[in-house]
Amino acid sequence: MSYVLVKVYCPHCETPKVKENGVTGNGKQNFYCKDCHK
Repeated sequence: MSYVLVKVYCPHCETPKVKENGVTGNGKQNFYCKDCHK
């Protein structure tokens, strides 16, 4: 079994400092930026 690591960046400030923040209404992963707080 192999895994693929995908780096997620904030669409507002382009920093990789994001954390998972639940899921959206349509089931996609939601993220929270630690720098710009969006």
